[in-house]
Amino acid sequence: MRDIRRRAIAITVLSAAVSLIVVTRAGAVPANPCSADAQKLCPNVAPGGGRMLECLHQHKSELSPECAKSMAAMKEQAASHIGELREMKRNCGGDIDKFCKGVQLGEGRLLGCLKEHQSDLSPACQGMFKGKAGH
Repeated sequence: MRDIRRRAIAITVLSAAVSLIVVTRAGAVPANPCSADAQKLCPNVAPGGGRMLECLHQHKSELSPECAKSMAAMKEQAASHIGELREMKRNCGGDIDKFCKGVQLGEGRLLGCLKEHQSDLSPACQGMFKGKAGH
């Protein structure tokens, strides 16, 4: 359960890292590896909706080495987390519909609901939680 919670937190952190590019453009926080690239390559891009990330991707051949490395790492992390979320949806989708249908997403509420019903979960979904407590 903790491992899945950490993965959910990692996805939130990844989203925050992408948002940091936008906030940094406004000068509100210390620079990140892509802030100068965002200011130079995407000066008129409105924040939100993934537009900044898309702009930087469109200019990938012009990115600084630091930003390119950071973007590659974010892409790799995101791909890994997306795969894990797909696995969870595949293994726990029916259980989520059955036990947690009305649960609002965010702040660990869905994982908390699954934990509350752990003994009632399908074997496939229970398998997502087995051996994860120590991680």
